[in-house]
Amino acid sequence: MPHDSPELPDQLILQHIASATAVPMWASGADQQAIWFNKPWTDFVGRPLAQELGSGWAENVQPDDRESCVAQYATHFGTREAFSLEFRLRRHDGAYCWFRNLGVPMRSPEGAFSGYVNTCIDITEQKRSLAALRETEDRMRLMSESAPVMLWMSDAMGKCVHLNRRLREFWGLSSDALPDYDWRGNIHPDDVNQVDAAVQKALASRSGLTIQMRLRDHRGEYRFIRTDAQAHYAPSGDFLGLIGVNIDMTEEARANQALRRSEERFARFMHHLPGLAWIKDDAGRYIFANEAAFRAFGSSQEQLIGRTDDDIFPRETAQQFRENDARAHKDAGGARVVEALWQSDGLLHHSIVSKFAIPDPDGVLTGGVAIDVTDHHAAETRIAVLNEDLKNRLEEQEALLDALPVGVFIARDRECTEILSNKTGASMLALPEGSNVSKTGRNAGALPFKVYSGGQEFASHELPMQRCARLGTPIHGEEMEVVFTDGRTMTLHESVSPLFAGNGSVRGCVGVFVDITERKQTERQKNLFIDELNHRVKNTLAIVQSIASQTLRQTNEPKAFNSAFVGRLDALARAHSLLTTALWQGVDLADLVAVALSPFENFKGQVAVQGPSIVIRPNGAVTLALVLHELATNAAKYGALSTTSGKVAIAWIKEGGSISLHWSETGGPPVGEPARKGFGSRLIAASASQLGGTANVAYAQDGVKATLAFPLEGP
Repeated sequence: MPHDSPELPDQLILQHIASATAVPMWASGADQQAIWFNKPWTDFVGRPLAQELGSGWAENVQPDDRESCVAQYATHFGTREAFSLEFRLRRHDGAYCWFRNLGVPMRSPEGAFSGYVNTCIDITEQKRSLAALRETEDRMRLMSESAPVMLWMSDAMGKCVHLNRRLREFWGLSSDALPDYDWRGNIHPDDVNQVDAAVQKALASRSGLTIQMRLRDHRGEYRFIRTDAQAHYAPSGDFLGLIGVNIDMTEEARANQALRRSEERFARFMHHLPGLAWIKDDAGRYIFANEAAFRAFGSSQEQLIGRTDDDIFPRETAQQFRENDARAHKDAGGARVVEALWQSDGLLHHSIVSKFAIPDPDGVLTGGVAIDVTDHHAAETRIAVLNEDLKNRLEEQEALLDALPVGVFIARDRECTEILSNKTGASMLALPEGSNVSKTGRNAGALPFKVYSGGQEFASHELPMQRCARLGTPIHGEEMEVVFTDGRTMTLHESVSPLFAGNGSVRGCVGVFVDITERKQTERQKNLFIDELNHRVKNTLAIVQSIASQTLRQTNEPKAFNSAFVGRLDALARAHSLLTTALWQGVDLADLVAVALSPFENFKGQVAVQGPSIVIRPNGAVTLALVLHELATNAAKYGALSTTSGKVAIAWIKEGGSISLHWSETGGPPVGEPARKGFGSRLIAASASQLGGTANVAYAQDGVKATLAFPLEGP
């Protein structure tokens, strides 16, 4: 409103209202020209009132928005109804902020239109948040599409809203088929009720689920699928649905079924064996016996299994059995003896007993097969049958080894200088059947391959079989890369168990190697996360436990404990998220600092960060993230960031093989050394030990100074 124009009553009311708010407001007359601005407007744009009146206000609108803004304003003027429009407005320092302009028509008591009063609401942070959310959603969708596993997402009602590329390929779907697709039609009829109940329970309780089912793929074949799903929530806390991963367990299920059938055949074979048969564990307890043994020992299964000879037989008989067991372990070929036992018919029966050691991951077992030779002629017949059965069993085992689709390797000495394999194992390593495949043997230099783990070639004595035989402990689930001289590579999954002599010393080992080259490619993402979790979960739980313990020790009030504990867990979570994005290979120090300080965006103008690009290893990254969070939290509460004039400088330099990180506060309230050490002080001190370096915190008059120095190739 021009200074020389009389103030109208409605303008006086506007000025009275505007004086009570800090929101920029302005008014325009019936001719669309601005006639009034409140002080928050002129303060924001940094221009005098006279320069804004008329159409001058539009000069503050961002050039790319100006023409559209003015046109929209004119259009809304014609309707004389309330309206809303968005544009970027130049601040007095030259920066542009997003505003939502809410226009309300002004009318006289008689209803005559006299212009608009406009209220401008700053929506800059909302715009930034929406942009960040869209970027995050795009990134997550790209990751989902690129993932080598089957991923899906449902809404709160259980309807699929996203299937990644791998899952669409599984069902033979195109992207545009998703809105009308009902995956439940592919569930095996026998599994429908179970799956539906589990899904409905998860949706109702808003929790995760794990379930196995049979799903039909695009070829019409039912596959065994394990589904792991977790509840998905919006930042506001609203339940959005479930996010899940489908893992094809078909081959594993078939292998388990085959194993169960094999075990059943073994049990039937042993129970129909024309003689006594049993197995004892390394403590002498019976863990298996056939029906003939139960009858001869005069015991039921419940009375025999889990008990020793001393528990069942007279002392002299038990001693006889123990001594013969020991002989069987001393001789690699076992022991063949005659044993006597009083049986339920009142007669002393004599049996020819073969006892032998059975290598097992849980210890060396003792097996026994006995033929009653009380009647000599019957004994000869039974021995002949038993020998034939044993011969057939050995041939079956040898045929089984040759037929197995996995490599089986046997080392016959503790140094593993001679390692023989079955037919599949020799084929895996591109060697003739019967070759010595040992990398510590005489012909190691002529073998056409090298073995790597984690990009580093194994030293020959550190290879899994050599290590197992040397240490006498089983090795399960190791993976290694075999690189052949022709450039071909193969990934093997291996498990190795030691073989023990009768005196308990290691006499060799047995290794089972599975070629997982193709499967490795499809499961790499899953295996990376699982391997990383296996290596780091214990450390992470220890960190969380320490955070909880130290926070509880420092805070007696539940609300304060909750705030401090959640903040520290959030810092830990952000560091883990950054490391997960980097596949736990290490993160750039600048990115780590940015993530650690992200909760303190309000102080962004008060914090200066400077330093070269340096990659920090995972354990060091987690430690530094927690230290930086504590320093920033203390600065925001008590230090430089507690005032608008305070400054924080974060800088680091690389000196040879070490890093020196400096935190310096200035311009804040005076500080002094605290009377007792808090969580932050303890954490900084502990970090020095964990990082293999030194830490120093000084409480200078002008602010806290902290220095961390640690090796670049630290934890």
